[in-house]
Amino acid sequence: MRHQVYPATHPDALYAIWGDRPYQAQRSTSDGTVLLTAPRDEDPPEGFDREFEGAPAKVVPAEEVPDSFVIHTHFRFCDETFVLAAQAPTGELTLQWTGTDERNARRLGLMSDQTPNGTAFGTIAHPEHIEACWQERLDFSERTGPVTTEFETTQLLRDIGRLLRGMRPEGAGPIAAQFRQVGGYSELEVRTAVEDVTYSLAAPPQLGQLFNVLRAAMYEPGKGSWFTGTFSLTPDNKFDFDYDTTSQPQWRRPPDADGRPTGKAYAHELARFPRDKQNIPPWLAARAGLPLDVQFRHAQVVDAHTPGQRPVVNRPPVPQQEVRGVLHYLYSAPVVLVGNGPQPDIFAPQTAPSVPNAYHTDGKWIWPAAVPHYLRMHGVAPEPELLEHIRKNSYRPPFVSQKLPETAAADVLRGPDRPKAAGHPA
Repeated sequence: MRHQVYPATHPDALYAIWGDRPYQAQRSTSDGTVLLTAPRDEDPPEGFDREFEGAPAKVVPAEEVPDSFVIHTHFRFCDETFVLAAQAPTGELTLQWTGTDERNARRLGLMSDQTPNGTAFGTIAHPEHIEACWQERLDFSERTGPVTTEFETTQLLRDIGRLLRGMRPEGAGPIAAQFRQVGGYSELEVRTAVEDVTYSLAAPPQLGQLFNVLRAAMYEPGKGSWFTGTFSLTPDNKFDFDYDTTSQPQWRRPPDADGRPTGKAYAHELARFPRDKQNIPPWLAARAGLPLDVQFRHAQVVDAHTPGQRPVVNRPPVPQQEVRGVLHYLYSAPVVLVGNGPQPDIFAPQTAPSVPNAYHTDGKWIWPAAVPHYLRMHGVAPEPELLEHIRKNSYRPPFVSQKLPETAAADVLRGPDRPKAAGHPA
């Protein structure tokens, strides 16, 4: 079976949603308006009372089109990933390589071009020599909060089926479209087969928009929506729709690959489709930067203390030969939260405040900075279970992952004895 791209005009452009449909858009930099243009081969939509480059057009205020997106067609060519740079009437495609390594570019025989962002590398190819294509869509929206829609799922599925039926080449077998999305980042891939050739098809922008709205229509509060949906249509126009609400999409080009700014899409997903904690897949929680699901032990400074009275401590002292190692452990673990200024010394209330107002963690335990302070100044031992934990770690704090301090800080702030830290409510 051979794989190639079906000849087509690819719809790479900026689009804005007007009346539930996407139209190619151009934003004015002077008067805050947006020029919308409809396809040339369609009857002019209502209100499109002017013409732009031979197409029906309409000018609207920018605030009336808060939702927009841009489409970039990507290609798989010679086992490398390229993005469409230009397309000629002859079907010839100018492709820009998504890589940046100059040595690899030379090895691949790519052309170089100087751009405002540095050196770009590319090539020219014909559709029959390209193995696959897909659309990458980046959404822009001024809306906040969870997405809502009044569309019916059944009608949206029918509309998707009609579009795919119109895209199917003569003599083709089943046609399938897969839509992968988190937040405002999505990939759309359409395929069919004619005899022994599998074709990748260019989709109209309306197809991606229908999938985008379908995700919103299928959202369940607290449970989220699906991440990957595959719509299949048989030659006799029977359809099937499979979707996955838990697994990470099998991206062609992940949104967070190589430090791409589209990595923010994971956090946007949870803002757009909020989920209860137990319904957030671990891969999404990690990529969205959520605190880790960790149960911490909280160390008590003393066994009991009533203001104005001497603290109660019923703990054996730390053996002298261990004090240095224990102090090293308690002081060396990462600080996760710092309060405003030192606290009073409960063992010497007549002195000026000198106790650090902070918290440390080793990933298992959280302890106030008062714990090592009172051990050093007054010989007060940590509680026995924490001391035994330190001994088991050979007095060396373990490695703490980057997200653990943030998680520990959130855990402290949820507690009744949290410090009055700068930037946090008391």
